[in-house]
Amino acid sequence: MYPVVRTIDMTGTSTSALETWMPLILLVVCFWMNNLMNAFMQILTPSVNADIRDYQQYVSGERIDGMFSTITAVGGLITVASSGVVNFLYDRFGINEATAEQVLNNPEVMNKVLRNGNVVKDVIADAETASTAYFSLYDGNILQTICGVLILASIVGAFINVVPYFFYDLTELKQQGMIRVLKIRAFFEDFGNNTLSDENLVEVVEMVDQAKKLEGAKEIKVTNDELKAAKSSKSKAAVKAAKKHRKELEAQNQEIKLAPFVLKEMSKFESELGKRQLADANMVYSGGLAGLANYSAEELRENLREAKRLPKNTEEEKELRQYAIHFARTRLIARKYQNKYFGDKAIAEPDDTKLNALFNTEEGYDEREQVLYKQLFEAQEAKDASKKKAVKAELKELKNKFKQLNKDIHEEQNHHVNFNRSAKPYLDARNLLRQAENYTHFAEIQERYKQIKESTATVEA
Repeated sequence: MYPVVRTIDMTGTSTSALETWMPLILLVVCFWMNNLMNAFMQILTPSVNADIRDYQQYVSGERIDGMFSTITAVGGLITVASSGVVNFLYDRFGINEATAEQVLNNPEVMNKVLRNGNVVKDVIADAETASTAYFSLYDGNILQTICGVLILASIVGAFINVVPYFFYDLTELKQQGMIRVLKIRAFFEDFGNNTLSDENLVEVVEMVDQAKKLEGAKEIKVTNDELKAAKSSKSKAAVKAAKKHRKELEAQNQEIKLAPFVLKEMSKFESELGKRQLADANMVYSGGLAGLANYSAEELRENLREAKRLPKNTEEEKELRQYAIHFARTRLIARKYQNKYFGDKAIAEPDDTKLNALFNTEEGYDEREQVLYKQLFEAQEAKDASKKKAVKAELKELKNKFKQLNKDIHEEQNHHVNFNRSAKPYLDARNLLRQAENYTHFAEIQERYKQIKESTATVEA
């Protein structure tokens, strides 16, 4: 667009197609291309957001969809703040009251005849606006300058927008492998909670068995030779069979690529990293909540510095170093929260009884509020002034109770949040040990799988 706006005649005197209608056509094409890309973004953005949520759960074990609303809100604030740059550019390059005054006092601009036959001074006189700043755009030089500046600013903005995509390395293969890993983790969690369905059990066991069969298998080279031969035979059945066989080979290659994701997850506690995680989890969990206070913030800072000094030459070393940094940083942050919220007091897990009681009270208030509004409506219909006054007084009292109740709920919820932040290493350790315990029961789950298949075969027979 930049060379186009530099080409357009801003004086209104040129009759050359290269300076009049052709640049306008090119601008329309540019706008169309921009809207076309926006259409793709309508599909891409939700897809990327969904993948980011899955990846967050994959690397952290936590699903924090609600946090993305906060991130979006912060992004909105940044957008509003950055939009102020446009106003700065307007003012800096001529769209302001001072420049407009100079343009209005310029006879050459005011007496200019526009292409539709109108005179600039007449158009301005008929304009219904209290702001004169945009009248400066009737000066062709200012209009051409501001258009060029805004396009250059848009180029900078577009570059900033596209930079993150150069670091986005989540391929379709990684995404499918990640989903399978999440299925396995959810499967074992359901097993530990005694909520495992037969359908999920069969799906995951068969997925693991297939991955074991494909371990070490090499991809099959897929060519078009069979399809070309089928087309040469001019047989529709042969072409259909060749296409089907090609899809089967591609699907098998995809399963071969995905098998390592499944096998790595199933044996993760047997790896060097998994053993390190279990050792650290046992250390933290055995110390209990009281053990979190045995390490000072300075000791934990030193642990973090040691973790950052670990080698990162191989992929395994990178994984170990990344985990060590994360573990040390989590303990350090938790220690800061302990000092902030508990001080010298022992960290105690909050009781849910009080919070549940407050929620029950809230439900009772909601029910009472509905009854009172119904009574108020009936009193208004009956024109009973005394009843109406009494109900309004009770509603006002109930509103004050709601206010105090919300304050109590917020305070109690803060206790839980403060505990979760302060005890995160202990809670993470407990969850990891529970997960590792569930993973040891896969042989037992396979026996259940055999029983389910035998039962299904009997029913079908």
